[in-house]
Amino acid sequence: MYLLDTSVISQLRGARAGRCDPGLAAWAAGVPRHDLFLSALSLLELQNEARQTARADKGSSSALSEWIATRVMTAFDGRILPVDVAVIRRADALAYPASRDALLVATALEHRLTLVTQHVSAYKLGKPKLFNPWGYIPEDEGEDWRQAARGGSQWFKTLFLRA
Repeated sequence: MYLLDTSVISQLRGARAGRCDPGLAAWAAGVPRHDLFLSALSLLELQNEARQTARADKGSSSALSEWIATRVMTAFDGRILPVDVAVIRRADALAYPASRDALLVATALEHRLTLVTQHVSAYKLGKPKLFNPWGYIPEDEGEDWRQAARGGSQWFKTLFLRA
């Protein structure tokens, strides 16, 4: 089971438009929905991104806010993990300074999840299980990532692939 870093969610939003690493898209299309989790911290970061985007481009901000509310919240319903007392205690025991990274690693460790991120070197201190799907090549190499996205899981199509 996997805890997705904010950068993973952001990248997957652009999969249909070709603005996503093909390996990441292929990996995500092959993972069952119930095995993917999101930290409340990542949700906050996505909402902050929408608010910052609003300052520059209200139209893009509106689309991003709608995507968060209608797609992300729905796709991860029941699988958005809070920063609770157990996570705080775990983060305090790590060699990180108090930070977002410490809380994300602590969430992964507390829930026994693999942290999926492009930035594995940023999270090594706590020794969580880490996975970087950028450049991932599925075992069945005969299918390209766009085919996988079209034939992949319904959650993948509805959450990350936009027309």
